[in-house]
Formats: sequence, structure tokens, C-alpha cells
Amino acid sequence: MDAMKISFIVAALVSCIVTVNCISCYVCDSTSSANCGDPFSNEGLTTTNCTSTKCYKSESSLLGVDFVSRGCGDLGNDCADVLGVSTCHSSCDDVNNCNGSSMITASSIIFMVVCAIGQLM
Repeated sequence: MDAMKISFIVAALVSCIVTVNCISCYVCDSTSSANCGDPFSNEGLTTTNCTSTKCYKSESSLLGVDFVSRGCGDLGNDCADVLGVSTCHSSCDDVNNCNGSSMITASSIIFMVVCAIGQLM
């Protein structure tokens, strides 16, 4: 294996390490900010560097009133109806701020480019 291929492998591994150490998530609820609800808008919302490796989005509905919260942690991926409250949780860890709008991080782009170049060699 020549030095060029080793460099690409090292770059790919480093970009993987960067993406799994921690994750940035939107932390908000729709009672405090309408932008946190659905449809989602990141305008005026802040993100937090989490100690967990996952973000969540939780949607609840009671008597026709919808509530959305987003934050750090793993709430699983399931829905339940309990005592008239319908709740759905979804957790993600694929990119920073994955509990909001779609977004690709710079490290993910670097990883994809390095993998594509590695395939060409």
C-alpha cells in the first residue's frame, strides 16, 4: 500500500472520530418557540453540544393540541397512546442537529469525499 492510500485511510478514520465524539442538537419546545414545532424553522433557535451521542424529537398531542420538544438524548423510536395523550419519539445520531432540518456536517462531507477518492484509486 503506497503513502497516498494510507493518507486517505487515516483521513477517513479521523473524520469518523470527529463525528462520533459528541453531537450538536437543537434544544427547544414548541410552547416557548413556534419555530421548534412542525413545520420546523431553525430561525432564532440555539444548538447545544451534547454529552450524549444522540438527539431526539418528541411529538405529543392532547385534545387536538400538538406539542414538540427537541433535545439531547435517546428516547428511542416509538409511538404510544396513553390516557388520551398520543406521543411519538424519534432519536437520531447521523449528523449534527439531526433533530431539526436536514443538514450535512463538514466532517461528513470530508468523509464522503475521502471514500470516493479511495474508490477511484
